[in-house]
Amino acid sequence: MLRSIARRIKNRIVGKFQFLRPLAKPGSTNGTEVSQFVNSVIGGIKNGHYLEVGVWTGRTIEAINLGMRTAVDPKPRYFFRFARGVRTFKCTSDVFFSNYSVEPFDFVFLDGLHHFKQTWEDVCNSAAVMKPHGLILIDDVVPIDSFSALTPQDFALEERRKYSGSESTAWHGDVFKVMFLLEHLPKNFMFGLIEFRKNPRAFILSRDGDWTSFPEINDVLIQEAQDREAKSVFSFNPTPNIPKSFHPLSPETAMKIMKEHLASFGVS
Repeated sequence: MLRSIARRIKNRIVGKFQFLRPLAKPGSTNGTEVSQFVNSVIGGIKNGHYLEVGVWTGRTIEAINLGMRTAVDPKPRYFFRFARGVRTFKCTSDVFFSNYSVEPFDFVFLDGLHHFKQTWEDVCNSAAVMKPHGLILIDDVVPIDSFSALTPQDFALEERRKYSGSESTAWHGDVFKVMFLLEHLPKNFMFGLIEFRKNPRAFILSRDGDWTSFPEINDVLIQEAQDREAKSVFSFNPTPNIPKSFHPLSPETAMKIMKEHLASFGVS
C-alpha cells in the first residue's frame, strides 16, 4: 500500500514537469504509431482538421500533418506554447462537445477516459461533427490481460499487483465494450479493428458520408455491452484472442480501405 501511494505521488509531482515542451510544427517529429498511420492515410489533405480527445503528452498530435489540430484534455501534460494551427481545450470531452462550435473534422482520434460509456459518448459526439469522408479511430479496444480491462485505473493496477505480482502499468479500461455497440450501426457504416503492433485500435467510417444516420443505441444494448467480461471475450492465453466479430484487419489493409474511401469522395 505504501509503495502504491509513493508511486502515485511521484507520478503527480514528476509527471507534471517531465513532459514540459512546446508542440512542434505539423509532421516535424517521428511521432507515434497513430500519427504515422494518420499521416499516411490523410496527411496530404489541404486545410485538413484533426481532433484528438485525450492528448496526454502531446506526442501524437504534435506529429500530425493536418494544418488544423484540436486537442481536448482536462489535464494535458505539455507546455502551453502552441505551434501554429494547434488549439487546446483544457476541459472534458463532454464540455468541449457541448459548449464549443467547431469546424467539421477529417479525422478524430479518441483516447480519453478509457471507460466504456464515456468512450461511447465521445463516439456519438464525434459522429455529429464529422465531414462526410471523415474517419474515427478509437484507442485501447483490446486489453492486454483481464486486469487491464478493469476500471478505474488505480483499481486495475492494484489488482494486477495483488494477484499476479506484476508491476506493469498497462491499462486499457473497458473500452472494448464499444465494439459490441458498433455491431448495431446501419449498413452505410463500416467498422473494424486495426491490429497495430503496439495497441490495436478500432475505426469507423460512413460509406455514403451520411453521419446524420448514426444511431442512438438504446439502454438495453448499452447494458448488454456493459455486462461483457474481458475474460470471456478475449480468452487470454496469455495474450488476447481477437473475436472475429471485431473484424480484425492489418494496418496495411485498413489503410487501403481508408484511402479508397477518401478517393470515393474526391479526397486524397
